[in-house]
Amino acid sequence: MACFKRTPRETSQPPKEEIKIDVQCSIYHLETEKTDSIIYRHQCILGITPEQIVQMGITLITEEKPLFPDMTVIENLKIGSHVERAKRNRQQSSELVYKIFPALAEGKNQMVRTLSGVEAKMLAIGKALISVPELLFVHKPCLGLAPWLAAKTFEAIQEIRKEHVTVVSVEQNGVFSMEISDGGKNWKTERL
Repeated sequence: MACFKRTPRETSQPPKEEIKIDVQCSIYHLETEKTDSIIYRHQCILGITPEQIVQMGITLITEEKPLFPDMTVIENLKIGSHVERAKRNRQQSSELVYKIFPALAEGKNQMVRTLSGVEAKMLAIGKALISVPELLFVHKPCLGLAPWLAAKTFEAIQEIRKEHVTVVSVEQNGVFSMEISDGGKNWKTERL
């Protein structure tokens, strides 16, 4: 069973790929046989649709950056705000995304397939952020990024935290992770 409540940001450093994504996959029904229940806000969320989960305020950013390459940046962001809670705040959320990621504001009419790797990562984070999450899972936010770009990604996560979003990050870069976290856990040693 996994329980999540509004808490300070926390970093997690699991030792194996399968452990890293168990909770995230279970929440989004990609893999449910390892979990008997997941409780969020006193409600079991195992078995409800991903859209309902996003509507409850839980969003996942995977390392794959699920974007639509033949659409523009702004069109991808609109797709991220398709749930009711996000539609009400679409303008405000868009402004926040553009504040955190000015490069997206500059290229909002750019086709996604022409974005650099870091711009695509920004867009993936922005697309999740525009859904107005309360709990944001970020899987390997710095995978494949140069150190200076990884630092920029962590700066963006810090900005997201300022918006009262609980961020759960699974990241291999323990140094950066611990710098921006209120706490962390190495799953191999079970030490906080």
